[in-house]
Amino acid sequence: GLFQENDDAGDQARVMILGGASGWSVLQFADADNDDEGALAYSHGGDYLTINTGGSTRAIIDNNSRISLSNNDSGGTGGADSTSGNTFFGYLAGTNSEDGSHNNTLIGHKAAGAGTWANFENNVVIGTAAGAAATGADQCVIIGHNAGTAITGSEDLVLIGQGAGSSLTDNVDKVVFIGRNAGATTNDTAASGSVAIGFESLKALTSGIGNVAVGAYAL
Repeated sequence: GLFQENDDAGDQARVMILGGASGWSVLQFADADNDDEGALAYSHGGDYLTINTGGSTRAIIDNNSRISLSNNDSGGTGGADSTSGNTFFGYLAGTNSEDGSHNNTLIGHKAAGAGTWANFENNVVIGTAAGAAATGADQCVIIGHNAGTAITGSEDLVLIGQGAGSSLTDNVDKVVFIGRNAGATTNDTAASGSVAIGFESLKALTSGIGNVAVGAYAL
């Protein structure tokens, strides 16, 4: 059908669905087999909009402009508030999440999106291909294009900058690499606890616990 209101250039055509003050207004999409296959539903009591497909809520937008995706991944209900606790935003972000991976925030194209997860928990990953092939990590902050791309089992990492810690794999823990390509070739468990700040700092490090390097090309 057509709703038309265009007599004047400034006219507005509107469709109103009037619900109760604590009820719902719903635009529902049905087919011959299911009367709630899809919907746009607004909660007047909670002031949030849900987007439903396949009979289930896939996204929630509230009056703070947040998008809730905790019910749209494979993380189960072991995370925050009995959901997965995961928030993903970006093409292929968190594609291979699994039950047992909780409370992660991923933002960016393919952020932590290529590896098959195994107990990937409590991480923040931001940037195009940041943590792209990561499979297992805990309590890590990974920010920057291609930062921390290969992690398979490390924890308590802070990697900030394009390519920072891009070779780290398993059990290189508690390092702080800040700067483009900081610690980019480091991948030895004996390097745990190291700190590198600056462009390509600690890029030559192969072993040695608790190293500290500050400045471009340092060590």
